[in-house]
Amino acid sequence: MRDHIKSYKLSPQLQAEIVYARQAVSAKNSIKINWSRFPVKSVLIGLLAVVIILSGYAGTKKVYQKVAYHRQQEAIKVQEEVAKRIEAIRQEVANKNLSSQDYLVLSQKYLQSGDGDRAQIAAELSTQKDPNWRDAFVNLGRVYMSVNQFDKAKDAFRNAIAIDPIYGNSHYLLYLAYQESRDTDGAKQELTKAKKFGFDLEIGG
Repeated sequence: MRDHIKSYKLSPQLQAEIVYARQAVSAKNSIKINWSRFPVKSVLIGLLAVVIILSGYAGTKKVYQKVAYHRQQEAIKVQEEVAKRIEAIRQEVANKNLSSQDYLVLSQKYLQSGDGDRAQIAAELSTQKDPNWRDAFVNLGRVYMSVNQFDKAKDAFRNAIAIDPIYGNSHYLLYLAYQESRDTDGAKQELTKAKKFGFDLEIGG
């Protein structure tokens, strides 16, 4: 049997296939990357550029956040200082312990001297001393108007109207406050009421 196997010869076609298969395996094992043609330098430069861009973005974002934080802290500090100053003024004016009418007069004096903060506090204390006095709220509204706090002015004039609904001057002043806040409908209604009840034109001056 051994002799039979040794004497066996492969057909030319089979021999050719075996040789082709061996050559393919040999070629596969011998494949090498030609690094000389690989753009290593360009890739490294590209990666470096990406790293620089990302680092710059992160750095810029961090700086922006830091600046925004400092600005926020400064704004909070300013607000706290203003609140402390206003509270100190409030205590100063409140310690005078005046009557509602005297606080009204004092608020007008402060207003004439250009001290809006003290004028406002004195006018507020006047309404607190006598919450049923119409003129105290009218005065408060006028003080608010002078410092451009029109929403607060409207509330003060509404309080005056609630105490005395037919007092034309309160309606006229509320009309002026509506005009300042660009409320055309509200202004029109209050002017109609002011004309109905009568008012003094000089109070708007």
